[in-house]
Amino acid sequence: MALNLDKIRQKVAQLNGERTSGDVKVSKVLQTIGEHRIRLVPWNDLQEGEVFKERKVYFKIGRSWITSPASFGDADPIQEFAKTLWQSGTDEDKALAKKLFPQELYCAAMIDRAAEDEGTQLIVMNKKQALEVLGFMLDGDYGDVFDLHAGYDLKIKVKETDKIFNNKKVKEAKIECSPKATPLSTDKEKVEKWLNNLPDVDAYYKRKTYGEIKAQFEEWMNSGGPNASTVSDSVGTERGEKLTSSVDKVVEELNASDSKKEDSKKEDKKPRAKKASVDDELEAAFQEIEQDV
Repeated sequence: MALNLDKIRQKVAQLNGERTSGDVKVSKVLQTIGEHRIRLVPWNDLQEGEVFKERKVYFKIGRSWITSPASFGDADPIQEFAKTLWQSGTDEDKALAKKLFPQELYCAAMIDRAAEDEGTQLIVMNKKQALEVLGFMLDGDYGDVFDLHAGYDLKIKVKETDKIFNNKKVKEAKIECSPKATPLSTDKEKVEKWLNNLPDVDAYYKRKTYGEIKAQFEEWMNSGGPNASTVSDSVGTERGEKLTSSVDKVVEELNASDSKKEDSKKEDKKPRAKKASVDDELEAAFQEIEQDV
């Protein structure tokens, strides 16, 4: 029987903790120490004024990441859970709620100038990196870095910092814009091939239903959730039991809320001042987390 080397490579990457999904090529230039030169390629299915495909993703829930339905404007059971915890008002529950916030990611297609034969790849940026790119586009000295005919290459410099996270040194990626506008390529056939083979973001960050995510989240929480590592190490069994009790209560509320969803859609609800305040607090806390990413 012939070996399927691609499948073996995917399995090795999975065991090493790397993210893979079918034929989607994901660039690691933002995580690889050294200097890299890339060119961002425009998506062909975005509305005018948009350049990134934005996704909200949970990375620490279960064995694989979960794409938040909020990425598509849909209800998210994990966010509902986090909001309920936040509304409890206790510092402990707010700390737990923060652990359940998704990370905002900004996806673009790109060409690695050192490996153009590999075709288009997916590059995933955090908010800070995406803002740097948008800053170049608003800068009068540059322009549309995505433009096929007069865009700009980007230089990415990655180095280790003195910061430690999960016992590893944090890497920092600095993005610079080339001072000269150039075409994506002078080879029309190559450009056409690249544009016809853009990475599939939805194949990478797979979309799941409300029920599927809720079931996966409840399974994770029932198996210990974030408590297994954080609670037992820091504040002991009593706090762990308290959190588990709190989680059970919120899960019950989520279960009860399912039967009320249809009725709530028919009601013309006005935002309550208290809820708006909670949402504002959550947004502020989320922004604080994003700045640390």
